[in-house]
Amino acid sequence: MKSLIVFCISIGTLFAVDSEISDFKAQLLDLERQKIIEDISTQENNWISPLLISASINKNHDSSDMDSENKNIGLNWSQDLYRSGGIDYSIEQARAYGKSNLIGIDREEAGYLKEIFTLKAQIERDSLKIKQTELTLKNRNIDLMIITQEYKVGTKDITDLNRAMIDRENVRTTLIESKNLLQNQKYELKKLIGERKVKTGAIPSLPLLDKETYLRNHLELVQYDALATGDHANYKTTKALN
Repeated sequence: MKSLIVFCISIGTLFAVDSEISDFKAQLLDLERQKIIEDISTQENNWISPLLISASINKNHDSSDMDSENKNIGLNWSQDLYRSGGIDYSIEQARAYGKSNLIGIDREEAGYLKEIFTLKAQIERDSLKIKQTELTLKNRNIDLMIITQEYKVGTKDITDLNRAMIDRENVRTTLIESKNLLQNQKYELKKLIGERKVKTGAIPSLPLLDKETYLRNHLELVQYDALATGDHANYKTTKALN
């Protein structure tokens, strides 16, 4: 049991270093993990049959008017699973399914971290786009001012002036939309990280994993392996009872 918990913690640590999810979400994930661990302990002991205790007192009357009492206490414990040798499979099944469920929580947390990483990257990218669009808008304002003056002196016609005005309005619209998108991204990020300050300049570099390390630590693959182990143990347990 202890090795199972240590394994799942190590997997979670691998994929959630410097986790930035909100305290609320972190607490919910911890509560889910605690419940799963408690369920594992309960299911590990499901193979134990109840101990049945019976007691009785009988009174006998004889011809000498003397009463006598007979007291009987009985214990009954039937453990078919034990006799069939299926206890180990039952415990293995509980631990394997529990391990799978714990990895499921790690995958949920990894999903939050992926969203945080993606949103941070998008915020960083779109913040730069906004700066670029602001510079473009300044250029369009300058272009419009020049063409307006040229129109007044007759060197530009109304078509040139309208085109310059449309170009300036298109850039202005793009800037407004970009700012709205950025605010939405920051709002979604805030829901994930809580009251922590939004930092977009500290996106960690992710080293490229070799194939063996990737397959060994891929949460989905590890979870499927645990499910397969649990299903096999479930089959063995059922077979032992028949």
